[in-house]
Amino acid sequence: MIDHQLDFDNKRVIVIIELKGEKEQFNIVLSDLKVIENAGVYYLKIGRFDIEREWIKLLGQDYLDGKFGDPRINLPEKVGKMLSNVI
Repeated sequence: MIDHQLDFDNKRVIVIIELKGEKEQFNIVLSDLKVIENAGVYYLKIGRFDIEREWIKLLGQDYLDGKFGDPRINLPEKVGKMLSNVI
């Protein structure tokens, strides 16, 4: 990961990455973000995964569809509470 941008107004995160073997860095856009609270446990749910590399986009969509397990990201309580106020 080279850099990242948090865009709370549009509920998205832009991650700038560089992969070995790739000539240029590229962006991954995670959007339609939701914080879910269940019995005091906070999760981040990513609704959409956009990227310029088709093979990574397919893997990302499989992840969001739950093909590799629960796609929610477990958050520490303080982070979950904070994010639930801004997204």
